Amino acid sequence: PGQGSAPTARIAGWRSSVRVTTRTALPSSVSSRASASPRRPPPTISARTGSECTVPPMTAPRSVGVVGAGTMGAGIAQLAAQSGMRTVLHDAVPGALERGVRRIEEAWRRTPADGARKRLRTTGDLGDLAGCELVIEAAPERLDLKAEILGELATRCDAVLATNTSSLPVTAIGSASGAPERVVGMHFFNPPP
Repeated sequence: PGQGSAPTARIAGWRSSVRVTTRTALPSSVSSRASASPRRPPPTISARTGSECTVPPMTAPRSVGVVGAGTMGAGIAQLAAQSGMRTVLHDAVPGALERGVRRIEEAWRRTPADGARKRLRTTGDLGDLAGCELVIEAAPERLDLKAEILGELATRCDAVLATNTSSLPVTAIGSASGAPERVVGMHFFNPPP
């Protein structure tokens, strides 16, 4: 590397290689260990610290919170409960929450879902989403509203925060929320089920 540039390393992955730029020099053993075992994934190098870390395998969340009980939110909550996840559906407007639950129950009358009703609960309090591993925001397409909801969730729960936006930049929502490192985009088609 030239003067003033950060050292780089090329780490072989299972199917491709990834260029990792760090602020500190990488030990030479990192690149050799990366391709040493075909059974386990190569180590990941933190771009922030330059140290080796292991990324655990991803698993499906056991509990999902959904903010917004309109067509999208109710449909997402329906799918989560049908998939076996404990699901909490939130809406600050009591009438909207009741309509969303009615929509879900009508769908379940047409196509029964074993035990799904027992896995779904509703709330008007965002604090009740604190135990969820994933919280999906399905509010109207307003940047200020989505950022406010996700910002509030970031202070109340330690979950991955997802926005179901279809027209706003996810990076803008994440930045405005105050917790951009926890915000992801998760799009569902309308209607979800």
